[in-house]
Amino acid sequence: MKKYIISIIACGLVITVTSCKKFLDLKPLDSYTENTFYVDEKGLQGGLVSCYDALQTDSLYGNHLLTLGEIRGDNVTDN
Repeated sequence: MKKYIISIIACGLVITVTSCKKFLDLKPLDSYTENTFYVDEKGLQGGLVSCYDALQTDSLYGNHLLTLGEIRGDNVTDN
């Protein structure tokens, strides 16, 4: 019984020693955050390109956007 209590206390100490802020709150090294991405011109250009890339798809909020509505009206002309 005494060994059981000592092992529980030892496990509790190990958990409390390793749960400090410096050990848990590490900066991500494999991804960007808003504080590190938009700091130079290259980051701003990459963010803008990714916004325009999302606009080039033919879907709207995950649904297929039909373009036939514009063809039937007078909004579409031949080049």
